[in-house]
Amino acid sequence: MRRVPISKVKQGMKVAKCIYSANGSILIRPGVGVSSVMVKRLKQLGFPAIYVDDGLLSDIEIDEVITEQTRVMANTLVHQVMSSRANKLPDKKGEEFKDVITKMIEDIMDNPFSMAQLSDINTIDNYTFNHSVNVCILSLLTGKELGLRRDQLMELGMGAMLHDVGKVVVPIHILNKPGRLTEQEFQEVQKHPRDGCSIISSLKGIGDGASQVVLEHHERYDGSGYPNGYSEDKISIYSKIAAVADVFDAVTSDRVYRKSMQPDKGLGIIMNGAGSQFDFKVIQCFYKRVAVYPSGSYIRLSNGEIAGVVETPTGLPLNPTVRVISTTEEGMLKQPFERRLAEELTITVKELVPDHEVEKLIATGKIYKNGSSQMEKLTNNNG
Repeated sequence: MRRVPISKVKQGMKVAKCIYSANGSILIRPGVGVSSVMVKRLKQLGFPAIYVDDGLLSDIEIDEVITEQTRVMANTLVHQVMSSRANKLPDKKGEEFKDVITKMIEDIMDNPFSMAQLSDINTIDNYTFNHSVNVCILSLLTGKELGLRRDQLMELGMGAMLHDVGKVVVPIHILNKPGRLTEQEFQEVQKHPRDGCSIISSLKGIGDGASQVVLEHHERYDGSGYPNGYSEDKISIYSKIAAVADVFDAVTSDRVYRKSMQPDKGLGIIMNGAGSQFDFKVIQCFYKRVAVYPSGSYIRLSNGEIAGVVETPTGLPLNPTVRVISTTEEGMLKQPFERRLAEELTITVKELVPDHEVEKLIATGKIYKNGSSQMEKLTNNNG
């Protein structure tokens, strides 16, 4: 599986990962061959890229934290709320959010060793909806690692899912501005935590913990955040968790004013903020639950080899299990082989390999092209 820019997608390529519309419904399912009409339509909708089956890592399955059905339910609900631009939410929406959060918690509990691999492709238009769901997933995983009870996870999840609801009051031209915000425009954006609290106040059963997340997710450990300038213990633990999840997903997603960072760079920003921007204990738990190198991505190892990521062991985001598909030696690799970097500690990940470099290696024959079928043969022969 490989992330391919939409401009490079060719007719006949097979989709490797679900493509979702802005309202959370599925546009194209895995295994479907791409047609020229599909490519044109995806370009019109603003998709920057899609994941395709490139024959290199086609046997690798991404272990999603929540099921496809749960994600569609969550995306659809957030889309309904955020696109309505309403100043108050109908009381019944509270129960709908509780149902979705309950399902997310169940999915996470059913898969206790799962790592967050937020590899969905978003358009600029559906960023806000997917962002809310991603922040909720990351927050729940971190909260579970911290040892929160189910009722506490519900409070955390509700707040994380609704953390940006106040942005429905912010003028669209400010939210979608491609350049730097003026001081006055930034002041408008800074109102969204308080506006969010006002919007959710009508929801039946909304707890104080969830409301605190909506109000405090931009507060910072050193007191440099907004709207109240809270610091350290004045910020609720739920808000501290959501703040880390919010920043990580924001910097690793394409935005109207900048391109996304790779997950390893995003984690670097979070780690650099330990003790100043973010609570160190929260970061420790967050670190254990994020796949810095998502399954299906390509990396360059410290010994010069290029490999595809197979999976990431729980708690070891910098030490994935990989499949080597290109070496520094002369000639094409005869058979791919796997390395468990959690055991081979002398070999580390140097960097993620850009898509255009992978394409070049494939085109020049310097990369193993039939990794999946050969690996299956190798596995069968070994018993």
